[in-house]
Amino acid sequence: MGWKEAAVDQTRESPSSTRSVRGIEKVLPRMTFMRRLIAAGVVAVFFGSLCLAHADQMDDVVQTLIRASSEESLESIEDTLLKLGPAVVDSLVRLLASEDNALRTTAVRVLGRMDASTDEKLFQALRDDRWKVRVAAVSALAHHQSETVIQQLLTTLHDSHPAVRSASARGLGRIGSAEATDSLILTLQDPQRVVRKSAAKALARVGDHRATAPLIAMLQDDEAVRRESMNALAHIGQPAVQPLAAIVADGNRDSSFRQTAALVLRDIASRDSAPSVADSAAALGVGLRDGDPGLRKASADALVIIGQPASAVVRIALLQDQNPVVRAEAATILGRSGSATTWYAEAVDSLILALDDHEERVRAAVRKGLVRIHAIAFRQ
Repeated sequence: MGWKEAAVDQTRESPSSTRSVRGIEKVLPRMTFMRRLIAAGVVAVFFGSLCLAHADQMDDVVQTLIRASSEESLESIEDTLLKLGPAVVDSLVRLLASEDNALRTTAVRVLGRMDASTDEKLFQALRDDRWKVRVAAVSALAHHQSETVIQQLLTTLHDSHPAVRSASARGLGRIGSAEATDSLILTLQDPQRVVRKSAAKALARVGDHRATAPLIAMLQDDEAVRRESMNALAHIGQPAVQPLAAIVADGNRDSSFRQTAALVLRDIASRDSAPSVADSAAALGVGLRDGDPGLRKASADALVIIGQPASAVVRIALLQDQNPVVRAEAATILGRSGSATTWYAEAVDSLILALDDHEERVRAAVRKGLVRIHAIAFRQ
């Protein structure tokens, strides 16, 4: 008997769904990889026509197909379920409540790949009493970019469970509609850190400049939220430069807050090109001269990336600042600038002038800077 006949024969050994499913469980694991894929399709199609009127049978078949798959064959099993479409939608929706993570995750992926005809059933799942079901429904809907889905996810941003609110924020970020900006900004004030983090991450994907001020405020939140807010501001880019520069230059602000603002300016310069943050050079020069070493280092890192547009600020710090620590830091900045041809000659001239500095620590930094700028410029 061939493998196809064996699979079908097992499903016919009893009219009961239990014995039929057991037949599939016995046959599929013994088949080779390619045969298992084809058999999965044959069995699914067979039961697709058989079980339209028997939800419990179709539930068993869908679960068996998923459980019988290997890591390599799971994608093809998902493709088979996708092709069955309406025949398996109800079974997949019911799997959103499964305690088996593999079953639940697969159901989310398949439902997410289906067309909008499944949305209404997923909307119903958003009202389920179990928060895990609501999270799974949100995750599936996030793949369906429609106005109705956006409105549903905006509503679930106010769910009673933080996991649902967090999933909703992530889903809106995945869709990337600026329509969600105002609601995501409000979600930055959620009492749960995981929700605030998801909202900041979503705002990074949306990239709406209206979120600039709220995200800057979140730079004083805990590390996880602060990191996502920094990334979101880097994605927003130019509109965030001026307010961030003002924070760096404000000596009355907390030094760690100013340091974080300088790091975001560095990230914007790296992401959007240095000219986009050239106007912040003067503010970063203030940070470079600050007494806080973390702020000095962050400002120096940003000035290195800005490069030639910041030359006047760095030159003044090197040749005129009263603090030898600042002068040495400026020498280091110039030494790191050798990758920019237009910046090289000016940087070398400034370093040569600084060789006469009366402080040995500065002269040592200058010598090191000259070696480094040459090595970087000529790739030695």
